[in-house]
Amino acid sequence: MGVICGLLGLAMISMQLVLDVPMWHIKSFGMFTVILLLVPYGLVTGYWMLIKSKEKISEWYDEKQWMDVSRAGFITLILSVLAMILIFILNIKSLPGGVFGILWFPFYLFFVLFVFSFCVLVFTNKS
Repeated sequence: MGVICGLLGLAMISMQLVLDVPMWHIKSFGMFTVILLLVPYGLVTGYWMLIKSKEKISEWYDEKQWMDVSRAGFITLILSVLAMILIFILNIKSLPGGVFGILWFPFYLFFVLFVFSFCVLVFTNKS
């Protein structure tokens, strides 16, 4: 679910950047779309947390799953920091205004969501 929501969010934001969408459109419809794309992931995560709330945290995953989630988290951290540095450098002259003045956080959110979920899937399938 995270890979799908992350990819859809990144695709939506990329289209807004490539198509040079007017600022008023991004402010009114763009943020609504961001929220709408996060709803399925939020529902699945909320349901999972509700189910897991009855267990101790140490029982949530086995050793291999903890290792997979840890590796995915570390890779997400590294790649998200590099992505934020790149975005900052590319937009340093246009800060604080511009399209990315509004879309930087949704971009970051969907990027981290996609990378983390993708890494967990890859590491899980390798075992």
